[in-house]
Amino acid sequence: MAMYSELMECVWNQAGLDLTRDFGMGYIEMSKNLKLAQVGWHGCCQALDKAIEDDSAPAEAMAAVLLRNMFVDEDGAQLVDTSGEPLPGAKEGALWLAQYLRAQIAHLKTLPAEEVLKGKFTWVEVPSTAATSI
Repeated sequence: MAMYSELMECVWNQAGLDLTRDFGMGYIEMSKNLKLAQVGWHGCCQALDKAIEDDSAPAEAMAAVLLRNMFVDEDGAQLVDTSGEPLPGAKEGALWLAQYLRAQIAHLKTLPAEEVLKGKFTWVEVPSTAATSI
């Protein structure tokens, strides 16, 4: 857990630097935006953890989380058409990403922990197609 905490501390420190340096935000504006990003990030992670544990429809559960959290505009609103449905290709894209993530998780479980902790790991082959229903 300590390694995770240190990693996340580095991620958020870099995000703060990027917001002030690259986006020209002052400290208060950066802090507000960083807090929103952290709340969204942790909510997405918790939902993904729950979807990973869901054995009834794992790819579909994960795709639904990804659709809600990744296919959004700059304000965090879900990208939908005039009828309120996700934009064309969004469901398929979320399912494709979910299938890739599930394959990567399975692959990482086969790697020796000592090697992974040393940063020596491989990535699973990227799937070329995905199922088309969520």
